[in-house]
Amino acid sequence: MTTKSDLVALEEDFHGLERTWRDPSGLLGWFLHVDHKSLGRRYLVTAFSFFLLAGLLAALMRLQLSRPDNSFLSPDLYNQIFTTHGTTMMFLFAVPVMQGLGIYFLPLMVGARAIAFPRLVAFSYWMFLFGGIFLYVSFLLNAGPDVGWFSYPPLAESLYTPSKRADVWAQLITFTEVASLAVAVSLITTAFKLRAPGMTLNRVPIFVWAQVVTSFMVLFAMPSVMLASTALILDRLVGTHFFDVEHRGDALLYQHLFWFFGHPEVYIIFIPGTGLVSTILSTFSRRPIFGYLAIALSLVSTAFMGFGLWVHHMFATGIPQLGRSFFTAASIVIALPTGIQFFCWIATMWSGRIVLKTPMLWILGFFGIFLIGGLTGVMLAAVPVNIQVHDTFFRRALSLRVDRRRRVSALRRNLLLVSKNYRPAPERANGSDCIRAHVRRVQHDVLPDAHPRIARDAAQNLYLSGSDGLGKAEPAREHWRCAHDAGSHCLSLRCCPRASLGRARAR
Repeated sequence: MTTKSDLVALEEDFHGLERTWRDPSGLLGWFLHVDHKSLGRRYLVTAFSFFLLAGLLAALMRLQLSRPDNSFLSPDLYNQIFTTHGTTMMFLFAVPVMQGLGIYFLPLMVGARAIAFPRLVAFSYWMFLFGGIFLYVSFLLNAGPDVGWFSYPPLAESLYTPSKRADVWAQLITFTEVASLAVAVSLITTAFKLRAPGMTLNRVPIFVWAQVVTSFMVLFAMPSVMLASTALILDRLVGTHFFDVEHRGDALLYQHLFWFFGHPEVYIIFIPGTGLVSTILSTFSRRPIFGYLAIALSLVSTAFMGFGLWVHHMFATGIPQLGRSFFTAASIVIALPTGIQFFCWIATMWSGRIVLKTPMLWILGFFGIFLIGGLTGVMLAAVPVNIQVHDTFFRRALSLRVDRRRRVSALRRNLLLVSKNYRPAPERANGSDCIRAHVRRVQHDVLPDAHPRIARDAAQNLYLSGSDGLGKAEPAREHWRCAHDAGSHCLSLRCCPRASLGRARAR
C-alpha cells in the first residue's frame, strides 16, 4: 500500500529529474542547450538557412548565364560564387540536414532518454555553424574560394592560386568534417547502447538502420577528405609537395582521396532519404514494411559497395582500362540493393491501404526522383558516356555523331598527307620527343577542329604501323606501351606523351 510519504518521495524524485533534464533558461542557457531535440532543430534550421544562401548564389549564376556576353558578374566573382555555392550544398546542407534528422529522431525511435555524448553533439553544431560563417564572411570580404567545390590541384596549389582563397576552403573542410564525425559517433553509440529494454536490432525502425549505416560511412569517408585538404594546405603554407607535380607530387592522389569521400557522400545523403521513404510509406500504407530484413541488408550492402566505385568520377584522367571496367561494373551493381528496396516499397503499398495525405504524396514524388536518378546514374557511370561528357563540349560531340563518316574519311586523308610530308629533325628521330612532335603536328596544326582523342589515336596508330617513316614499328610500340603505363601516374610535360596530351587538353 502506497503511503503519503511514498507519494511525496516520488514527487520529489520527479521534480529532481525534471530539473536535471530541463534546458537552461536565459540567453546563456540558449547557448548551453544539450537536449537532442533542440540540437536537431538547430541543425535543421541552420542547414536550411545555408540552403537558401546557396539558392541565392545559384540564382546569380543563372542570371549570368541567361544571355551571351553578359557582364552581370565578373569572371573572378563568378568563380567565387560557383565554388561557394557547391561547397555550401555539399558540406553545409546535404550532410548536416540528414544528420540533423538523425539527432532529433533516432533517440526517440530507440526509446533513449537522451542522445549519447550530448555535449559532443552540441560542440559539433557550433563547429558546423562557425565553419559556415567563416566561409560566407570570407566570401563577403572577396576572399572566398574560387577553385571549385572540389579544389583540384594543381589549380589549387599556391603557384596558380597565390591568394588565401584555397586556404579558406581547406579550413572549412576541417570545421564541417569534424562536426560530422562527432555526430556519427554519437548516433552509433545511441543506437547500440541506449536502446529501450526489449528493443533488439531486428525491431528498430528502418530509419534507425539508415542512420546507423550512414554514420559508419561518415566514419570511414570523412577522414579521407580531411587528409586531402590537410595535405593541400600543407603544400600551400608549409612547402610540402604532396600534390605538386613539379616536385614529383601526384595530383591524381588528391582526386583519389577526395572521391573516396565524395562518392560515399552521395550515399550518406541518399541512404537516410530511403529510410524516410520506408518509414513514411509504411505509416501511410497502414501496414508494416514488407521485407524488413531485405531492406536492412540492402542498406548495409549499399554502404559497402559505395566505397568501391569512386573512380567512376575519374574516367577522364587516363586510368588503366581494367580499372575503368571494374568501376563501371561496380557502378552498375550498386543499383541492385536499391532495386530491392523499390520492390519492397511496391509490395508494401500493394498489400496495404494507402492514405493519400501530404506526407504520402511527397514520398511518391521522392519515389519517382529516386527511380529516375538511379537509372540515369547507372548510364552516366559507363566509361564511354562519362568520358564524352567530361572531355567534350556537347555541340562538338553531337556534330561528330551527325557526320561521323565524312569526318573520319577527311581525318584519314589528312593523316596520310602528314605521314608523307612531315619529318622531324634527325636528332629527334627516336623517343618521346619524336612522338610528341608528330602527334602535336597532327592534332593541333593539321586537325585543330577534330576531337583530340580521335586525332591522337589516329596519329598513334600511324606511328606504330611504321607507315610514316618516323622509325621502326617495334621500338615505337614499346615506347608507347611504357608511356601508356606511366601516363596514369604522371602529369609532367617532360615525362610521357600521354600525360602531355592530357595537360594540353586540360589547358
